[in-house]
Amino acid sequence: MGGPLQRPAKLAVATAHRIVADIDREGLRPGDRLPTEVDLQERYDVSRATLREALRLLEVHGVLSTRAGRTGGAVVRTPAAAELGAVLALTLQFADAPYSSVVETRQAIDPLLARFAAERATDDELDRLRDLLAELAGQEHGDPVGFLRANRAFGTALAEATHNPPLQLFAQALSEIISTRFTSEARNLRGRERVVRARRRVLEAVRARDPRAAEAAAADYVAAYDAVVAGPAPGLLATRVSWPMPR
Repeated sequence: MGGPLQRPAKLAVATAHRIVADIDREGLRPGDRLPTEVDLQERYDVSRATLREALRLLEVHGVLSTRAGRTGGAVVRTPAAAELGAVLALTLQFADAPYSSVVETRQAIDPLLARFAAERATDDELDRLRDLLAELAGQEHGDPVGFLRANRAFGTALAEATHNPPLQLFAQALSEIISTRFTSEARNLRGRERVVRARRRVLEAVRARDPRAAEAAAADYVAAYDAVVAGPAPGLLATRVSWPMPR
């Protein structure tokens, strides 16, 4: 490990790549600390400014978090769907993509999630989905934002039950983009019971290990969600996707 780089161009980016490679090679897990700045400077043979730029880059991408103080430093974390969603939203903004295109993509993906979950979900994941559905039903007449959060939690658990990391992360990134925009506009959300019924049918099909029924139920869910959440705000669908501010 270590040794000087031969090319100075984009040194901070190259250093960030080397840090990631060492995290992977050494088997570091979320919560593990990196060596001190002094040790990292020596390891990668870079200046303090270059190292800090590399660490900031990795922090932006969700690979590290930094803590101040004597017990601080760089700590490994796992990049989350929120980071992917932010990068995707920024890319879509410059592609002039409207929110309707994100919704359309989710319409294509949700049935696939349900089908894979019906084929692959573990018993523990099915129990988790059951509990989340109960929480969603409990929000049927409550705060609209709470309802949307509960619905999103069910969707996240369903995506995890596919055991397909790329599909899971992409679906969650799309959900991040949609929920960031529509949650801020949530008002009464009339017809929430339709969303709950559709989610219940999805879970019933997944529990029955019936992929086709799960796909059909998920398509019905997407239609219900769009009618209840997106329908009352048609103007939002035509607006261009924008890069969200960090929360």
